[in-house]
Amino acid sequence: MAIDTDQFYGGTRSLSVTFDGRNAPDVGIAQFIPVKPDTDYEFSAESRTQDIDSASGPRFAIADAYTKSSYVLTDDLLGTNPWHKQQARFHTGPSTNLLLLKVIRQPAAPLIRGKLWIDDVRLVETTNKVGS
Repeated sequence: MAIDTDQFYGGTRSLSVTFDGRNAPDVGIAQFIPVKPDTDYEFSAESRTQDIDSASGPRFAIADAYTKSSYVLTDDLLGTNPWHKQQARFHTGPSTNLLLLKVIRQPAAPLIRGKLWIDDVRLVETTNKVGS
């Protein structure tokens, strides 16, 4: 992992992750996020890939930090792609007050090679009901 000042979507830098061909069950990125129960949220992140070769690419995952109930699991990132937005809307449960955001691989076992850049990660409360 490194801060990259040459490749970025917004601002002046991004987070880059280089996979060297070994098994990497997750990227090693995690963030706890306090949230309100029974509330609508929108997640978004910009990502770019270069030569990601694996049967299981990295993806963003958001789950309840205590119960492990999944709220978001984006499509896996494979191949070479320009900057593009991954996004998802969801509604927290009645007792959810802490989320865990991670970059994971599911399944975690396949070998992986290539490079991933991540920028502009956001989680915002929305006023529109999910599903409306």
